[in-house]
Amino acid sequence: MAKKENYKYEFAGLPIYDIIGKPLIAIARAQNMMSKEQLRTMLDACFKYHNGAYEPIMLKMVVTRSFLEPATKPGKGPELKMISTDFFLPMITIFPINALGIENVDIDFNVEITSQYMVDKDEIDEGGDKISAQPSSLECLGKITKGPGASGEDQEQSYENNSSFRIAVEAGTMPLTKGLLEIINIYTNAIQPIDTSQKNHQTL
Repeated sequence: MAKKENYKYEFAGLPIYDIIGKPLIAIARAQNMMSKEQLRTMLDACFKYHNGAYEPIMLKMVVTRSFLEPATKPGKGPELKMISTDFFLPMITIFPINALGIENVDIDFNVEITSQYMVDKDEIDEGGDKISAQPSSLECLGKITKGPGASGEDQEQSYENNSSFRIAVEAGTMPLTKGLLEIINIYTNAIQPIDTSQKNHQTL
Protein backbone atom coordinates (compact mmCIF):
# COMPACT_ATOMS: atom_id res chain seq x y z
CA MET A 1 0.00 0.00 0.00
CA ALA A 2 1.31 3.41 -0.94
CA LYS A 3 2.19 5.58 2.01
CA LYS A 4 0.37 8.90 2.17
CA GLU A 5 2.51 11.92 2.85
CA ASN A 6 1.41 15.32 4.06
CA TYR A 7 2.93 18.10 2.04
CA LYS A 8 3.26 21.43 3.82
CA TYR A 9 3.84 24.71 2.09
CA GLU A 10 4.32 28.24 3.21
CA PHE A 11 0.97 29.96 2.79
CA ALA A 12 1.39 33.69 2.26
CA GLY A 13 -2.31 34.53 2.54
CA LEU A 14 -5.11 35.83 0.37
CA PRO A 15 -6.07 39.41 -0.53
CA ILE A 16 -8.31 40.84 2.17
CA TYR A 17 -11.05 41.74 -0.31
CA ASP A 18 -11.16 38.09 -1.43
CA ILE A 19 -11.53 36.86 2.15
CA ILE A 20 -14.36 39.32 2.79
CA GLY A 21 -15.99 39.19 -0.64
CA LYS A 22 -16.05 35.45 -1.35
CA PRO A 23 -18.68 34.61 1.32
CA LEU A 24 -20.90 37.45 0.11
CA ILE A 25 -20.59 36.33 -3.51
CA ALA A 26 -21.40 32.75 -2.48
CA ILE A 27 -24.53 33.96 -0.67
CA ALA A 28 -25.65 35.98 -3.69
CA ARG A 29 -25.17 32.91 -5.91
CA ALA A 30 -27.12 30.78 -3.46
CA GLN A 31 -30.02 33.26 -3.58
CA ASN A 32 -29.88 33.19 -7.38
CA MET A 33 -30.03 29.38 -7.40
CA MET A 34 -33.00 29.42 -5.01
CA SER A 35 -34.90 31.91 -7.17
CA LYS A 36 -34.28 29.92 -10.36
CA GLU A 37 -35.36 26.65 -8.72
CA GLN A 38 -38.57 28.21 -7.39
CA LEU A 39 -39.39 29.66 -10.81
CA ARG A 40 -38.69 26.31 -12.50
CA THR A 41 -40.93 24.52 -9.99
CA MET A 42 -43.80 26.94 -10.62
CA LEU A 43 -43.49 26.69 -14.42
CA ASP A 44 -43.32 22.88 -14.35
CA ALA A 45 -46.31 22.54 -12.01
CA CYS A 46 -48.60 25.27 -13.32
CA PHE A 47 -47.84 25.65 -17.03
CA LYS A 48 -47.18 23.60 -20.13
CA TYR A 49 -44.92 24.76 -22.95
CA HIS A 50 -46.69 24.59 -26.29
CA ASN A 51 -45.88 26.25 -29.64
CA GLY A 52 -43.29 28.57 -28.16
CA ALA A 53 -45.44 29.82 -25.29
CA TYR A 54 -46.42 28.82 -21.78
CA GLU A 55 -50.06 27.86 -21.39
CA PRO A 56 -51.66 27.54 -17.95
CA ILE A 57 -52.65 24.08 -16.78
CA MET A 58 -56.41 24.23 -16.28
CA LEU A 59 -58.36 22.07 -13.87
CA LYS A 60 -61.91 21.28 -14.88
CA MET A 61 -64.10 21.37 -11.80
CA VAL A 62 -67.78 20.69 -11.28
CA VAL A 63 -70.05 22.06 -8.57
CA THR A 64 -73.34 20.24 -8.05
CA ARG A 65 -76.23 21.75 -6.13
CA SER A 66 -79.94 21.24 -5.74
CA PHE A 67 -82.84 23.51 -6.68
CA LEU A 68 -86.62 23.42 -6.54
CA GLU A 69 -88.35 23.40 -9.89
CA PRO A 70 -91.83 24.93 -9.69
CA ALA A 71 -94.77 22.63 -10.27
CA THR A 72 -95.84 22.38 -13.89
CA LYS A 73 -99.12 20.54 -13.30
CA PRO A 74 -102.02 21.44 -11.02
CA GLY A 75 -102.07 19.59 -7.71
CA LYS A 76 -98.40 18.67 -7.94
CA GLY A 77 -95.72 20.19 -5.70
CA PRO A 78 -92.32 21.54 -6.74
CA GLU A 79 -89.76 18.97 -7.78
CA LEU A 80 -86.23 18.75 -6.34
CA LYS A 81 -83.58 18.57 -9.05
CA MET A 82 -79.80 18.78 -9.28
CA ILE A 83 -77.80 21.17 -11.41
CA SER A 84 -74.11 21.20 -12.28
CA THR A 85 -71.84 24.17 -12.86
CA ASP A 86 -68.61 23.53 -14.77
CA PHE A 87 -65.63 25.86 -14.52
CA PHE A 88 -61.94 25.77 -15.32
CA LEU A 89 -59.49 26.70 -12.58
CA PRO A 90 -55.89 27.70 -13.47
CA MET A 91 -53.44 25.67 -11.42
CA ILE A 92 -51.42 28.77 -10.53
CA THR A 93 -54.32 30.23 -8.54
CA ILE A 94 -54.19 27.38 -6.00
CA PHE A 95 -50.54 26.30 -6.19
CA PRO A 96 -48.64 27.02 -2.93
CA ILE A 97 -45.82 29.26 -4.15
CA ASN A 98 -42.86 29.37 -1.78
CA ALA A 99 -40.90 32.56 -2.29
CA LEU A 100 -37.91 31.92 -0.06
CA GLY A 101 -35.14 34.43 0.28
CA ILE A 102 -32.12 35.15 2.44
CA GLU A 103 -33.14 37.73 5.01
CA ASN A 104 -30.09 38.02 7.22
CA VAL A 105 -26.45 36.94 7.03
CA ASP A 106 -24.01 36.98 9.92
CA ILE A 107 -20.37 36.38 8.98
CA ASP A 108 -17.82 36.03 11.76
CA PHE A 109 -14.12 35.32 11.35
CA ASN A 110 -10.75 36.66 12.41
CA VAL A 111 -8.08 37.62 9.91
CA GLU A 112 -4.35 37.71 10.55
CA ILE A 113 -2.55 40.19 8.29
CA THR A 114 0.43 38.30 6.90
CA SER A 115 1.91 40.91 4.58
CA GLN A 116 1.40 44.34 3.08
CA TYR A 117 2.60 45.82 -0.18
CA MET A 118 2.05 48.83 -2.39
CA VAL A 119 0.43 48.45 -5.79
CA ASP A 120 1.46 50.84 -8.56
CA LYS A 121 -1.55 51.83 -10.66
CA ASP A 122 0.24 53.94 -13.28
CA GLU A 123 -1.05 53.45 -16.82
CA ILE A 124 1.67 52.58 -19.37
CA ASP A 125 1.24 52.69 -23.14
CA GLU A 126 2.65 50.18 -25.63
CA GLY A 127 5.88 52.13 -25.95
CA GLY A 128 6.53 51.95 -22.22
CA ASP A 129 5.74 55.59 -21.56
CA LYS A 130 3.61 56.55 -18.61
CA ILE A 131 0.19 57.84 -19.70
CA SER A 132 -1.17 58.90 -16.34
CA ALA A 133 0.14 58.73 -12.82
CA GLN A 134 -2.27 57.46 -10.20
CA PRO A 135 -1.62 57.16 -6.48
CA SER A 136 -0.44 53.75 -5.38
CA SER A 137 -2.67 51.76 -3.05
CA LEU A 138 -1.90 49.58 -0.08
CA GLU A 139 -2.83 45.91 -0.47
CA CYS A 140 -2.92 43.40 2.38
CA LEU A 141 -2.71 39.63 2.48
CA GLY A 142 -4.26 37.70 5.32
CA LYS A 143 -5.43 34.34 6.55
CA ILE A 144 -8.26 33.19 8.78
CA THR A 145 -7.38 32.29 12.35
CA LYS A 146 -9.18 30.86 15.35
CA GLY A 147 -9.61 34.11 17.17
CA PRO A 148 -7.92 36.93 19.02
CA GLY A 149 -6.77 34.54 21.75
CA ALA A 150 -4.60 32.47 19.40
CA SER A 151 -1.07 33.55 18.60
CA GLY A 152 2.18 32.25 17.15
CA GLU A 153 2.16 28.50 16.64
CA ASP A 154 -1.49 28.27 17.68
CA GLN A 155 -2.48 30.58 14.84
CA GLU A 156 -0.52 28.53 12.33
CA GLN A 157 -2.15 25.34 13.58
CA SER A 158 -5.56 26.98 13.49
CA TYR A 159 -5.28 27.80 9.80
CA GLU A 160 -3.99 24.39 8.78
CA ASN A 161 -6.36 22.28 10.86
CA ASN A 162 -9.30 24.21 12.22
CA SER A 163 -9.74 27.74 10.96
CA SER A 164 -12.64 29.61 12.49
CA PHE A 165 -15.11 30.76 9.86
CA ARG A 166 -18.77 31.04 10.86
CA ILE A 167 -21.61 32.02 8.54
CA ALA A 168 -25.15 32.15 9.93
CA VAL A 169 -27.83 32.49 7.26
CA GLU A 170 -31.49 33.18 7.98
CA ALA A 171 -34.02 32.55 5.23
CA GLY A 172 -37.68 33.48 5.24
CA THR A 173 -40.71 33.92 3.06
CA MET A 174 -40.39 36.87 0.72
CA PRO A 175 -43.37 38.77 -0.74
CA LEU A 176 -44.42 37.68 -4.20
CA THR A 177 -43.34 39.91 -7.05
CA LYS A 178 -45.83 42.37 -8.55
CA GLY A 179 -45.66 40.58 -11.88
CA LEU A 180 -46.54 37.20 -10.37
CA LEU A 181 -49.39 38.71 -8.34
CA GLU A 182 -50.74 40.33 -11.50
CA ILE A 183 -50.58 37.02 -13.39
CA ILE A 184 -52.46 35.26 -10.59
CA ASN A 185 -55.03 38.08 -10.58
CA ILE A 186 -55.53 37.86 -14.36
CA TYR A 187 -56.12 34.10 -14.25
CA THR A 188 -58.38 34.41 -11.23
CA ASN A 189 -60.57 36.96 -13.01
CA ALA A 190 -60.66 34.73 -16.09
CA ILE A 191 -62.52 31.95 -14.26
CA GLN A 192 -65.86 31.95 -16.05
CA PRO A 193 -68.37 29.34 -14.88
CA ILE A 194 -70.62 27.71 -17.43
CA ASP A 195 -74.03 27.27 -15.87
CA THR A 196 -75.78 24.16 -17.16
CA SER A 197 -78.91 24.64 -15.02
CA GLN A 198 -82.35 25.59 -16.23
CA LYS A 199 -83.59 29.15 -16.02
CA ASN A 200 -86.01 30.53 -13.45
CA HIS A 201 -85.20 28.16 -10.63
CA GLN A 202 -84.95 28.55 -6.88
CA THR A 203 -81.60 27.45 -5.42
CA LEU A 204 -81.53 25.80 -1.98
